Amino acid sequence: MRQVAIGCLLLGLLAFGGGLAEAVTVEAWFNDGATSTEVDGYPGIGNAGGEPDTGWYDKWREAQGWGAYIVREVLTTNPLDTGGGNTNDNYFHVTATGSPSQSYGSVTHRRAHNGYVIDRDQDHTVSFRFRIDENIKDSYRVADRYAINGCLASTGSGGETNHAGDTFELFGLTDATSWSLPSDYHWYVHNGQKDGSLSWSNLVDTNVPLEQGGVYDVTATLHPSTQTYDMDISATVLGTPYTYSNTGLGWRTSATTATNSIKFAARMSGGGYLGGAWTREYSVDSVVFEGSAPPMPSTVVAHFDGGQGTTAPDGFAGIAGNGWYDPWKLNKSDTVTYTGTVTETNPVDTESGTTDNYLQIVSSGPAEGYGTANISRAIVADSVDRTQVYYTSFKFRIDEDISQSYAISDRYSITGGMGASDQRGGTFAPLDNWHILGLTDAQSAGLPNDYHWYVVNDTQDGTFAWTDDIQDTGIAMVEDGVYEFLVKTDPTTNTCDITISDGTTTVTKTNLGYRSTSGAEANMIKFAHRITNETREYSIDSIVISNTAPVQIPGDADDDGDVDKDDLAAVAGHWGAGPGAVWSDGDFDGDGYVGPKDASILSAHWTGSGGEANPVPEPGTLILLGIGALMLLPLRRRNK
Repeated sequence: MRQVAIGCLLLGLLAFGGGLAEAVTVEAWFNDGATSTEVDGYPGIGNAGGEPDTGWYDKWREAQGWGAYIVREVLTTNPLDTGGGNTNDNYFHVTATGSPSQSYGSVTHRRAHNGYVIDRDQDHTVSFRFRIDENIKDSYRVADRYAINGCLASTGSGGETNHAGDTFELFGLTDATSWSLPSDYHWYVHNGQKDGSLSWSNLVDTNVPLEQGGVYDVTATLHPSTQTYDMDISATVLGTPYTYSNTGLGWRTSATTATNSIKFAARMSGGGYLGGAWTREYSVDSVVFEGSAPPMPSTVVAHFDGGQGTTAPDGFAGIAGNGWYDPWKLNKSDTVTYTGTVTETNPVDTESGTTDNYLQIVSSGPAEGYGTANISRAIVADSVDRTQVYYTSFKFRIDEDISQSYAISDRYSITGGMGASDQRGGTFAPLDNWHILGLTDAQSAGLPNDYHWYVVNDTQDGTFAWTDDIQDTGIAMVEDGVYEFLVKTDPTTNTCDITISDGTTTVTKTNLGYRSTSGAEANMIKFAHRITNETREYSIDSIVISNTAPVQIPGDADDDGDVDKDDLAAVAGHWGAGPGAVWSDGDFDGDGYVGPKDASILSAHWTGSGGEANPVPEPGTLILLGIGALMLLPLRRRNK
């Protein structure tokens, strides 16, 4: 069964890898039955690996409140919908009974699609079919109601029947007149005020009745630009057809990002109210999100300009979007405390983003032994082309007095690899491709220097050992040190080049082998640490994943990740060029000329080929080479 229907692929726009909008749907027909291993079942399974093959972010999530008793099933008897995407007569059926000891109970079932699948900044629809299977007329209390709404998956607790983060809201009310509404046993829509509030006076009567056996086809069309929605209902109740249509209804939420989740909820009176307990019984089928695919950026960034929260992709923890598959995910040991805060008090980078925001991490370890913690985030497969050379860059600052830590368990670990959102624990994993280590007690592992940054040159065996080829970059870890990292990944050779700069010295290690045996390219970046009875404090900013090198290494005229004889040849070959000289000519200071200043820059950032410590040419030597090149020019002209 096709879970994501994609229309014709159009030519890409210049700024985006994904191109013009495509028509897409994300669908649930329950064709796979009662299962937790197939996508189109209950509870089903989400798209945890980051590839856009199903459209669903996760499985159906169930929550109950106040002791409600719930039976949920996938049935085929008395089919709800035999057309559409149904390959069988399956549908989802719920029976929920209130607690004998509580005034009322509640039940919700919610599922979210991947935020990148449908462009939630453009108009899109949410539709479903719903049937009432109980004698609803036996209920007559405000607590007895249905609530169906669209929301952000990250807002509200699962047990709530409605929430301030809802966009559209549809209520089936029994005792509506007690709230001064016109009719009991009717469906109502909420004309929200876009401020998160719910006022019963803002409910609009659809005049569509609630009745046992009633089948309701509902479509909500969301308009993010105006924070409004249209509601269309078509029903057959006791043999009588009903229709309802309304436009321009206001969202409840104040957010400008639209729904990526649908929630079916119900409340029912319990024995603590008037004795006895009431039951909600209903069926759901044919759930479809439909819209256009968003333009997919070919460069994915995190500057944390969206601040703290879960309403913007470029925030922390953020939401899916702008090329990100999901929000930032936290994994940690139970013995570790961890706080991630977006702030601008001491900027790491004042040039790249639209704000001075950065992410600051503060984590404390256990009294005995050690703990681990990490945050990770995955990109959408259709954004950066990971079959070609691609680059990952970021800035990292150490905010602690790292010299107070001295154990092999006290370390930073930054990796890129494949990993599902629920399989990202630890400081590294067998599916990692590249691996950067900041070690305190490195010598106990047989490495040359404590408090240095190291890179791992692995052999694609999926294992990690201190006896692997772990290379010292020579860059020291110090408090307040700001480090710029650039990882160049080449999937054609399963190798990467890693460059680190502390603002004074730049070192590049090349042809580093992957750890992963899978050959799959990294879709995830992970910032991790180990910690004993101490505190890790560090800051992160300016994460860029792209097929274009986001950072030019000073002196690297050919942008191949190192400063070597090829770059020296470029400087010598263009010595004296200008005005109009460019980077590839050897103009590293941007003044339009190739001369002594550029020679000094090349000398200061010399790495040699392959990251080896080749002799560093002195600026004076480079100048002599340049003069020699100039003297040869007349000879070249005469020989033409």
